[in-house]
Amino acid sequence: MATLKEFLQFVSEKPEWLDFQGKTKDGEIALLRRELEEVRRQLQDRIDNDEHVQQQLAEAKPERDAYSRQIAKMAMHVRKTTKIPELLMAQKLAANADHFDTSQLCMAYVASCCEGKARKHITPHMRDDAMNT
Repeated sequence: MATLKEFLQFVSEKPEWLDFQGKTKDGEIALLRRELEEVRRQLQDRIDNDEHVQQQLAEAKPERDAYSRQIAKMAMHVRKTTKIPELLMAQKLAANADHFDTSQLCMAYVASCCEGKARKHITPHMRDDAMNT
């Protein structure tokens, strides 16, 4: 192993050695890239020529497409709503009927469970003079 001083002395006497080493590394990288590309080509050829793999791909594609369509439909039908989960609310009011013994108390409880757009939606219906709609 050479010391730094010896290395610098050698390079100052033969600077072309550094260029040669760099070219060698570039050449090795290019060779590795070509080998990698060849392996990829061989793998793709195997996939293209293997009937079993082709059959599996042919079977998997319709299933993949069906799931894709199903997910797309689900995404299109998702929408926000201002509806209160009526069954859960009715169960809660029934279970605690001793606490909510008047319609005013029931409405107050329901209102306390709502916020944002849902609260805005029910507020006009909570007034004493509101019609039952």
